Amino acid sequence: MSVVGAYAQTNASVAFRLESNLKLGQFSFSQSDLSIPVAGIPLTVVRTYNSLNPMLGDFGYGLNLARQPRHKPCQRV
Repeated sequence: MSVVGAYAQTNASVAFRLESNLKLGQFSFSQSDLSIPVAGIPLTVVRTYNSLNPMLGDFGYGLNLARQPRHKPCQRV
């Protein structure tokens, strides 16, 4: 930790060892943050986390924003 004041700066550090029975591997979850009915069709915002995704997403590493419903363009005949 580093603290800087108007006339002084101080640093402090502490070494620690974390022992745990954590299960390493993939962890993921999705959470609906917002749902708004628009013209009878719900517009839903879903936040999704995946521990194996190293990319910087909308909310941080492994976190992405999904917008639903997703519509595919129709081919007109």
